[in-house]
Amino acid sequence: MAGGLEVTPRGGVCWLAEGYASQRDMALAIKAACPDVRLLVSHRDDRREILGCGDIALREPRDEEERAAFIEEVIRRHAVTVLHAGRRGRWFEGRRARLESLGVRLSTGACREADFALADNKLQFSTRMREAGLPVVPALSIERAEDLREALRTSPFGAVRLCVKPVQGVYGQGFRILDDSVGLRDVLADTAGRRVPSAWYLRLLEESPEPLLLMPYCGGDEYSVDMLVRQGRALCSVQRRKHGPLQDLEAPGKATELAYECARLLGCDGLVNIQLIEAEKGHPLLLEANLRPSGGIGYGLAAGCNLPALWAGLMLGRLDPDEIARRAVRDFRPLTIRPLTVAVPLPPAGGEG
Repeated sequence: MAGGLEVTPRGGVCWLAEGYASQRDMALAIKAACPDVRLLVSHRDDRREILGCGDIALREPRDEEERAAFIEEVIRRHAVTVLHAGRRGRWFEGRRARLESLGVRLSTGACREADFALADNKLQFSTRMREAGLPVVPALSIERAEDLREALRTSPFGAVRLCVKPVQGVYGQGFRILDDSVGLRDVLADTAGRRVPSAWYLRLLEESPEPLLLMPYCGGDEYSVDMLVRQGRALCSVQRRKHGPLQDLEAPGKATELAYECARLLGCDGLVNIQLIEAEKGHPLLLEANLRPSGGIGYGLAAGCNLPALWAGLMLGRLDPDEIARRAVRDFRPLTIRPLTVAVPLPPAGGEG
């Protein structure tokens, strides 16, 4: 037994298609717990720190049509048992019937293409969750500078600080806090603070309009809930509470309960992540859903919860949902972590594909 997951010989073939940075952590976590599983890892780019973690490294084509043929060829050649869609869940979901006809079990993060469309559009996601009665951070659609100027004049959320973010995007790209107390020196010196004067942002929108969300800025703790979900039913999770450079890996609480209900409404399936934030202490609000593993999915191993390995056990038919839930509760131990940057020596270039 390794990493809390019992394994048997000749455990199957698992393929991790191109993902985000956490693809490396997923590969290492699965190999540590399931050494008998043959692991394929693929990417479009020269990401040797990721590709070197598998038994077989594959380079994916960049062309969409070539990729479809490549996926089918690899499934046949290597008798792939399980395929994780990585960063292209929606693309794979649209080809589910075809790929599963080849004998592979596909994991995309959802069960329908429409679920991706809802999760990817943060305004539609917020509206859908609010209509379902779940607490969400309120949001207002901004299409152009005039919309933002009017909102600043009328204060739709009351006397609170405001922030903006793109309707679509990952890793918090484009998120800014509107703060008229900062000047050029502050903006340049504190890029991590993401503060910008509202007049500057108005000028940016005048020159380059884009769909945005305007929201009240919630300065409370952020929560990131990493989950293994089976057709909308959350089987286990790790709740991470972020405060400064530290993260508390906690037993399930209000944030987890809310994330589970969100996953049910979205019809999630696989390894997914729900983001929340506190407007006031003890009252989390939904921010967004990511139908893919988060960048911090590997942090759960420090607390005894190897989510990637539990996912592999489920997909390979080794663990049933009830056993996964029992093991997650049995092995978890709360603790505080500090994520660190590490240097990874790169293996020589090479690999198939």
